[in-house]
Amino acid sequence: MASSSLAAFPRSRVRHLTGWIAVFCNGATACLWALRATWIPPLLVALCAGAFPGWRALTRRDDGERGERVVVGQGIELRWVRAGAGWPGRGANWHEARDLVARLAPAGDALLEQPVQLWRLPTRDEVVRSLSFRGANAGGVLDASGGRASYRVLPDKEAPLWDPTSEVIYWWTADELDGEHAWSVCYNGSLLPRRKSDRMGTLGFRAVRSAHADGAEIPANTRGAR
Repeated sequence: MASSSLAAFPRSRVRHLTGWIAVFCNGATACLWALRATWIPPLLVALCAGAFPGWRALTRRDDGERGERVVVGQGIELRWVRAGAGWPGRGANWHEARDLVARLAPAGDALLEQPVQLWRLPTRDEVVRSLSFRGANAGGVLDASGGRASYRVLPDKEAPLWDPTSEVIYWWTADELDGEHAWSVCYNGSLLPRRKSDRMGTLGFRAVRSAHADGAEIPANTRGAR
């Protein structure tokens, strides 16, 4: 039945219909090739751009240790405070950060009533020279202007300096730009001046002291801890 109906269909119409189908297919093929040229490269770029930071995040070094650490950096050695008042998991403005680190007890586990200046905020040069990647120093060097840094390898948010599980990705430094601004450093080594009054969950701090300052005495009138 179907074959007899097809035989009865005029051949001229069959050729006409076949021609339109060919034109449609050729046009669709051309459109697909044109689209491939326009959207595939950006798609590949987007995938690669997303894959690189994603890969770094998945392979970050984290030993789970949040205690006091002595870190040997690029020509520098510092003692970094344990997690707590001197290394909180939340944000703070610059004034709060400077006040808190000045009142830290020697062990960094308590706040004293008065400043004792046993701990302090690191300078941006100290942070830059201490950043690491996969457990090795990143080779950071601050340039002459003090506003940029170069690295042998791009540093990452990893132990022992950073808590990879924390939302904090910037640290305050002791360096002031002027009366209203101070410098912050990102885990990837970039430097950014901010208003001292800025407060956000991603902007925190971590206190430091000399690597050889273990067991410093607390002045008698400041020993009350809270």
